[in-house]
Amino acid sequence: MKFCPKCGEEYEVDQKFCSKDGATLTVSGTGDDSLVGKVIAGRFQVLRKLGEGGMGEVFLVEHLRMQRKCALKVMRPHLATAPDAISRFNREANNASHIEHPNVATIYDFGDADDGMIY
Repeated sequence: MKFCPKCGEEYEVDQKFCSKDGATLTVSGTGDDSLVGKVIAGRFQVLRKLGEGGMGEVFLVEHLRMQRKCALKVMRPHLATAPDAISRFNREANNASHIEHPNVATIYDFGDADDGMIY
């Protein structure tokens, strides 16, 4: 099955676009893309995976209230229980949030979701 990342409507695999809003359909998440379609921290809807690194994965998300697309880095679950890793992840986000430069991504938010996911 495929689904629309904007309205959540489900479609058959051969469909490419949502008939309601024209959005490109996404394959239901499995494996590395298991967050696709989910809403993180009540405001970030995951559209697709962009990449990954040592501490986490980066996803293209849409901020639901602002209707703005942005990148969201999510800490790997096995590191989210290690106090040193959590501290390092949060320190990196805090330090990066103070940088203002056209070649550096702006940090708008960081924290942890109700389910314990750190972003």
